[in-house]
Amino acid sequence: MELYDLKAKSGENIKKFQKEARMFFFLSKGERSASEGKYEEALNHFLEARRFLSSSSVPLEKIGDMFTELNDLENAKINYEKAVKLSPKN
Repeated sequence: MELYDLKAKSGENIKKFQKEARMFFFLSKGERSASEGKYEEALNHFLEARRFLSSSSVPLEKIGDMFTELNDLENAKINYEKAVKLSPKN
């Protein structure tokens, strides 16, 4: 029984790492687009990153940054507030 528990837990860890890897992939694409001034494209990448790991505050911060660049301060504020709720110590 313990062997199956260990396998199940390791499978969960693999899935978590896959989600994190996908999140970082889209964060990287978003950073690249943002550095080129393509803020709407970057926003889409950051939204995709958020989809893969909704427990991370990083995509929310980046989404807020892009809304700020697009002069949509209301949506920027909403995303920054969500990020703070996820990581109140940051």
